[in-house]
Amino acid sequence: MEIKDKNNRKFLDWLRGKPCVFCGMPGVPHHFGMLAQGNGIGTKCDDTYTVPLCNKHHRMLHNGQLGSKAELYKKFELIRDRYMNLFIERKERCYGSKN
Repeated sequence: MEIKDKNNRKFLDWLRGKPCVFCGMPGVPHHFGMLAQGNGIGTKCDDTYTVPLCNKHHRMLHNGQLGSKAELYKKFELIRDRYMNLFIERKERCYGSKN
C-alpha cells in the first residue's frame, strides 16, 4: 500500500481509542516502524507505521515480551494496512475524495 502523507495527524487522531491489536481494550497510537528502521535519539518513524496498543501491551512490547521484532513487524504491517484502508474509505465517504 502506498501512502503519500508520512506525517498524518488526522490518521493518528482517528486511531486514538481504537481497540488494542492484542486484547481489544481501548488503545493509543503506537509507532512500530522502529522495529524495522531502528531507533535512536531524535529519530521517529512516519505516522503510517502506527497501530493502537493499550498501555499494558505497549509496555510489554518495549520489554520484549510479545515476540520477535520480525514477527511483530509482520503482524503490525497487516493490521496497519487494514486501518489505513478503513481510514481512507471513511474520508471518501465524508469528503468525496481521497485527499
